[in-house]
Amino acid sequence: MRVRIASKAATALLLALVSTAATAPSQDKHTNDRVAGLPYKAGEQPLHESYAGHITVRQFTPDSGAENSGTAKLFYWYFPAIAPKVEKPPLALWIQGGPGSSSMIGLFTEMGPLELTDDGQFTRRNITWANEYNFLVVDQPVGTGFSSSGDFRDGYVTNMRAVGKDMWKFMQEFYALRPELREHEFFVFSESYGGKFVPAIGVYFDEQNQKLGEGHLERINLKGLSIGNSWVHPPLQILAHGGIGFAWGLLDANQADTVDLLAFKALNHTMLGDLARGTDARNLMFDYFKNVTGGINWYDIRQRNHQYKRTYLDRGLNQPVVRKALHSEDIAYGKDWGVYYHLMEDIMRTTAPLFPYLLERMPVNLNQGQFDFRDGVAGNTLWINELEWTNKHKFALADRDQWWIGNELSGYMRQGGGLSHWVILNAGHMSPGDQPEACLNMVNRIIKG
Repeated sequence: MRVRIASKAATALLLALVSTAATAPSQDKHTNDRVAGLPYKAGEQPLHESYAGHITVRQFTPDSGAENSGTAKLFYWYFPAIAPKVEKPPLALWIQGGPGSSSMIGLFTEMGPLELTDDGQFTRRNITWANEYNFLVVDQPVGTGFSSSGDFRDGYVTNMRAVGKDMWKFMQEFYALRPELREHEFFVFSESYGGKFVPAIGVYFDEQNQKLGEGHLERINLKGLSIGNSWVHPPLQILAHGGIGFAWGLLDANQADTVDLLAFKALNHTMLGDLARGTDARNLMFDYFKNVTGGINWYDIRQRNHQYKRTYLDRGLNQPVVRKALHSEDIAYGKDWGVYYHLMEDIMRTTAPLFPYLLERMPVNLNQGQFDFRDGVAGNTLWINELEWTNKHKFALADRDQWWIGNELSGYMRQGGGLSHWVILNAGHMSPGDQPEACLNMVNRIIKG
């Protein structure tokens, strides 16, 4: 009898050990940045695992002459694939636009595995890129969201080359924490000012990969880039607004002419090299549009005069329990306008010349929501048509295909010569939030080829 009981106990212990091993986090060695203690809504199943924290990308000497150097840190939140379909699920990086918009916006309102209620509780999202892919969001440039330059205000970037350099350092340190991910394919996704960030990151990463022969750093397995509703080439994109507003019935002919005039003023300042005044003039154009249209939401005209309200993110993410869970107790979440002001002269610069270089080396996806006034289809099409690269003829001669998901028309797409261009129907500037199923379908096709 005693032997039988002992045998049962041993069997129970063995089963418990097997069960524990089967359900243990795939990266349980990463205890310092594991996220635990988020306030989930009652009855909500918490995520099995995610990881968050800060990575130092730069030390700098403050202009103030302080004895101590400043530290530039980028905040990340990493979600291992929830239900991967392959042994090595690709790593998808999401960075928000702005400049200075937090990637927590994308995480909680567009494609991440979590949502945040108005009263600060976490819930699960069903349609998320994190189901099949390893999903990483980063607040960048330094000063954005949870990212920080400490007590000093001298750590901001002022150009896209610096953005690429910081992100290269970040990814090298991130891979040092998780070397098992180095062999996984890596894709960069963004929107809006991502039209500046992403090509700069892509070029810098490719250049560094080519330089790496020896040393402790390793190549980053960058396989593709994707940008939604991008701000890339101001000289052409800014000229589209008057015609778009008139075609949509938001402006009459005289108002459209005024928008065009203000756009030309912005362009003139830019071409003369006064980039800050060019940015100011562009802002005046948008102010005029706002006034004469009654405050139409230029990110999605279907919203009429209703603007996006995200103060709930500030409240929810600054809860002490949340900042503790995210290992950001000393750094608050918020909007730092210093990021924007330090990039004022970059806003009217073009990154279009970077795309031919990229298209010779990796697939590039560009997509726009149908109802985005600010950085929508028409303006992007203008500069895309002006691009010159080796295989442009393959793109130019390709048919514009209808994009169906089952019986639902989701949009249109053309691809060839390394470039794919998608139009997402019934969507605005933040397309993944407006059409999550369609955008996930697009992401699957981008990653899987």
